[in-house]
Amino acid sequence: MMKLSKNVLLVLITIFCTQAFSDKLMIDDFVWTDNAKLDLLFQQRITPTDPPEVPVRAVAEFEPASAVIIRYPLGIPTSFVALLSQEIEVICIVEDTWDQNQAQSAFDSAGVNNDNLSYITADSDSYWTRDYTSWFIVNGNNELSVLNFEYNRPRPNDNDFPQAFAQNYNYPYYAMNIEQTGGNFMTDGYGIAASAHIAYTENGNNQTLVNTTMEQYMGITNYMVIQDPNNTYIDHIDCWGKFLDVDKVLIREVPQSHPQYDEIEEVANYFASTNSSWGYPYEVIRVYTPNDQPYTNSLILNDRVFVPQTGSSWDDEAIETYENAMPGYRIFGVTNNTYNPWESTDALHCRTHEIPDRNMLSIQHYPKFGNVDDELVSIEAIILALSGEEIYSDSTIVYYKDDSATNWEYATLEYQGDNLWSTEIGPFETGQMIEYYLHSADEHGNSEDYPFIGSAQPFKFLYTADNNENLPPAIDFEAITSIQNDQLPLEILCSVTDPENNLASVSLFYNVNGDSTSVFLSNVEDDIYSVDWDVQYNPNGNNDISYRIEATDDLGLTSMTPNYQLNLVVDNNDNQVNPAFGFSSLYPNPFNENLHMTFYAKENKQLIKVYNLKGQLVKEISSNAKIGKTANVRWNGKDDSGNRVSSGVYYLVLESGNQRDVRKVLMLK
Repeated sequence: MMKLSKNVLLVLITIFCTQAFSDKLMIDDFVWTDNAKLDLLFQQRITPTDPPEVPVRAVAEFEPASAVIIRYPLGIPTSFVALLSQEIEVICIVEDTWDQNQAQSAFDSAGVNNDNLSYITADSDSYWTRDYTSWFIVNGNNELSVLNFEYNRPRPNDNDFPQAFAQNYNYPYYAMNIEQTGGNFMTDGYGIAASAHIAYTENGNNQTLVNTTMEQYMGITNYMVIQDPNNTYIDHIDCWGKFLDVDKVLIREVPQSHPQYDEIEEVANYFASTNSSWGYPYEVIRVYTPNDQPYTNSLILNDRVFVPQTGSSWDDEAIETYENAMPGYRIFGVTNNTYNPWESTDALHCRTHEIPDRNMLSIQHYPKFGNVDDELVSIEAIILALSGEEIYSDSTIVYYKDDSATNWEYATLEYQGDNLWSTEIGPFETGQMIEYYLHSADEHGNSEDYPFIGSAQPFKFLYTADNNENLPPAIDFEAITSIQNDQLPLEILCSVTDPENNLASVSLFYNVNGDSTSVFLSNVEDDIYSVDWDVQYNPNGNNDISYRIEATDDLGLTSMTPNYQLNLVVDNNDNQVNPAFGFSSLYPNPFNENLHMTFYAKENKQLIKVYNLKGQLVKEISSNAKIGKTANVRWNGKDDSGNRVSSGVYYLVLESGNQRDVRKVLMLK
């Protein structure tokens, strides 16, 4: 009887708090960020800690996992628990022995593998373990750690759980003083993360506070906070999008008749025009959700992907979408016929949470892509054994082949220090498409491929080195696709190289509202060419603007970039919103010879500091760009003494006035 009374009381409290929270989300005038009102709801607040040791890195969902955490009473079918337990440990939160006995009885009936089942006794308020059971980071001591935050729901037991979990399993524990929720966060493991807009609005719209905190506690140097396109109360990113890999993002798709069609397409276009951490735009995969099916609310556990099924005629197509997007992975559809079925705002991902392998063999590598014209191709990777065990040098290799070949060749990577491993492959025949993937193993017993799925989804690049034939000039250019009229003239800056022949010309070809013309770029230094383009636009209407760059050598060989569309935002009322402070582009990244940096100047003086992974200052670069103009700065990969720095990861810190922006780049030799 006491047990029943307690459950009834918890249900009543949950209903009351959920209703209050739902009302809060739907009433724009409710001042949710008022600290006094906030404290009334959050009677137990977490105690912030100091940030973790640097460098710190947030772990992505698609990295190696050792367990998944759920809660009893369940929000998922017991058959799904059995499926999970086939290959990974399932950790179930229970409140007491009575709960555990009830859970065990249900699990035994469903055929759950008890060898992969364990319990943690702790108070909880809900089964939404995604939202409250912490995020995971790797701190500067290479330890997998628990990161807590102020849970954005009035559920004090859920809010307390991460610290109890860390203590129970002996994890390093950190807590940051901002509100977050697990379902509204995804990261690529390389310093990029994405969330819907409540990441800001629930923290008083203090974007500087949120961005700085995410960087200090998680190593997030590029936080993409996006207006939620679904227009529902929940505002969680997993209801409409999901990182499938560092360079792949899944976005829901709806018919044009859907009320949120324009907003969802805008988000898809945003990612398609945004560079991933690997230096090229995201591959955007669309999954069709005409009736708001929760297909993006899926769970990745190593090489298995679990996708919610609703009984819709579009279920099979959703499974096929995942299969095409993630070759080599095993895709499972999961139906929920319990009293708590999947919903468009609450499905499989919301009710589970992967736990990364605390002894993982972590491999990070910036892949070669596009055209690669080096005769010997350098392959480098940062490899960390979080177990502390030694990495087998004879098992740290790169497999490679022409994409038409059957058998893989391999080369052993050599240790360079500071967790950096490298080798060279090639030469190949010009025009070959080369596929490759990395492999490593350690004495803890880990054996990992990278990409995680290995040969089923290898990296690819086109080998264009000149093997006894003349090739046209190579153009390295990062396109600018949007600009405001008060930023004109637009500086076009690119790198053009031709190791065998002399360049005859580098030109900008452009078309503005049907009028085409061209202008030469000037050689400003080394292989850098530039021109100030004063776009003659129509100030009273829409403008159709496109452009490209062409380079021709003295043999008449020509290369050109694609045609880029330029979106010109015209404001005739002198109330333009200036671009945000920080780096607008870093290219190429990874870089070899020169790194080009652009940013919007908000003060007359700017300073860029370059730090290595040990936190040592290696270079200071000053800039005196005028306020309101875009600054263009180059780093030649040398320290303040003029010596070439070693290969590896470096942090760029842009300082101007009291503002600061931090980015991560990879230097390759």
